[in-house]
Amino acid sequence: MNNIPRLFLAAILLLTGTLLSEAQEKRALTLADMMKFRQISSPVISDDGAWVAYTAKPDRGDPEVVVRSTGGTMEFIMKQGEKAAISGNSTWVAAVKTAPARELIIAKKDKPPKAGMTLLNTLTGKQKITDSVQSFQFSNDSRWLVYHSFIDSALVVKSLEGRDSFRCSRVTKFAIDSLSRYLAYVVSDTGSLGNGLYIKSLGSFAAEAIPAYTDSATWAGELSWNNKTGQLAFLAGLTGKKGMKKDAALHLWSPEKGDLIALEDSSLEEGWKIHHSNHLEWSKDGLRLFLGIKPESELVPPKEEADSSMQLYDLESILADRGVDVWHWNDPYINSQQKKLWKKEKDRVYTGVYQVSDQRFVALADQEMPDVEVGTGQSLLLGSSKLPYAQRSTWEPLPGLLSGGD
Repeated sequence: MNNIPRLFLAAILLLTGTLLSEAQEKRALTLADMMKFRQISSPVISDDGAWVAYTAKPDRGDPEVVVRSTGGTMEFIMKQGEKAAISGNSTWVAAVKTAPARELIIAKKDKPPKAGMTLLNTLTGKQKITDSVQSFQFSNDSRWLVYHSFIDSALVVKSLEGRDSFRCSRVTKFAIDSLSRYLAYVVSDTGSLGNGLYIKSLGSFAAEAIPAYTDSATWAGELSWNNKTGQLAFLAGLTGKKGMKKDAALHLWSPEKGDLIALEDSSLEEGWKIHHSNHLEWSKDGLRLFLGIKPESELVPPKEEADSSMQLYDLESILADRGVDVWHWNDPYINSQQKKLWKKEKDRVYTGVYQVSDQRFVALADQEMPDVEVGTGQSLLLGSSKLPYAQRSTWEPLPGLLSGGD
């Protein structure tokens, strides 16, 4: 009986020691631990619902793309991956391969390491890494992978079913039509006779690309395919000194008719122009094209080159470089807000619509009603303007209105 208290005391001591040991093993949560917590972003699901992919990214460190089967336990990890895309047949997953976090921290801001691309085959689990990739896209029929390389600004088209491939240097933009029949791309090479827009047939891959709008002093951009008719809308024009873009015109290309000029500045109201910095969007029925125009009064003239013979104490040269900030009490925004908004406002365009059937352009937005939102049916639109409330929003944020400093 005398041994019972001793056994009880020994048990208490043993339990106390165990609890102390566990307490010592558990440590306080640190800031470094919190920076390792991963946040899920950029989720995508395959067209057939068989696969999902998402980015798991810590606050500080390397992200990864997680690819999971929805009907089983199969999972693939694409290290240093983010912003995944899944092909239409669910066989392929492509993701941006980021540079290692340590390199990004050490690297200079003006010379960050280039990103790459990781391509995953969900049938075999094999992954292939391609360095220095700006962007990539699968064709809708899942037969082609197109990517834009940082190296020589090359556009590369690779067959996902065979060994066919195509490469073109000095490419600035590209777009694949929704039926995966054609690839449009823009070449811009100083001193080259082959600048402009080309159309590559993906059905007749061995055939040469079709020059849709090319010359030594041309530019093209804002490519937009019509999903209903197969037409390609784009802006194009001539270039001036040092490749500066001159007047823009709206072009429509089709396999049957080739390139046709659809709209020029002469067809607009006097004082308005088609701006090269734009956004082209087809209506869902494919009958109308939305694009932006800009008043000449808002165009920013290109800066002239400084004269190398300019004298240091030349009065005219000094006065030519003078500057002053002018603000009127009735301006919608105070001077500091105007400066903050300038980068966005200098390329602002006012939405209009081009009716393809009767080749007619109708302006929808203007300087008094600058913002237009087209409805889902695209037969109705909503116009809005925050200009009457801009001054008041400077010191009093208004519900439902963006502040002028946003």
